[in-house]
Formats: sequence, C-alpha cells, structure tokens
Amino acid sequence: ICFVTEFMNIDWKGSEDKFKFITGSRDYVLRDRIKEAYNAGVHLEVSIPLYYQDDELDNEIKIVGEFLSSIDSEIPCHLLEISPSYQYYNFIFNSKNMKKAKNILLKYMNNVYTVC
Repeated sequence: ICFVTEFMNIDWKGSEDKFKFITGSRDYVLRDRIKEAYNAGVHLEVSIPLYYQDDELDNEIKIVGEFLSSIDSEIPCHLLEISPSYQYYNFIFNSKNMKKAKNILLKYMNNVYTVC
C-alpha cells in the first residue's frame, strides 16, 4: 500500500501487550508497518489515543517516544483524548494526562499535537 499512497496516519495502539489486549491480535505488526511506511517515503503521522491508566502513562508514552525517535524525531504525533468503554471498564480520562503525555513525548519528538 505504501506505493499507492502519499500519506498515512497510523494509530498507535500501545506497547506489545497493550496492542494485543486492545486489538485481540496475536501478531504485533505496528512497529513494522510504521518503519515500512517511513522507509517507503510516505508522509507519516502517528495518532496516540490516551486510554492508559495513570500508573501506565509514563512508561507507555516513553515507549512510543523512544521507538518513533529512533526512526525520525520529526514525525508528527497527535495525542487523542478518548473515552473507551467496550470491555475496558477501569478507564477514566484525566485531563492532566494529556499535558503529562505531551511533556513526556516532547522529550523525544519535535512535533506533538493534542486533540481533545
């Protein structure tokens, strides 16, 4: 698909364990697809839904930042405020998490945007 498109916005569904929980998939292909799109010269942006609980936030955002910055710290990142409900009952969005996540991600990435 990278050869027929000029732009991709890929949703980051979390670290490997989080991805498998959210998607139900046994295969963790997210990192490979991001690298593939970037290496093909596609304009790439990454959206990061903030569904993490308070005790998970720092580590999960650090994982995103470290991975993306290893490819290119100029990749635009969009932090999204969401309110999941299907089979994820412990989640309560805290607006402080958006600011905290942005500050953490800015340590690794140069283009971080918030979408509330």
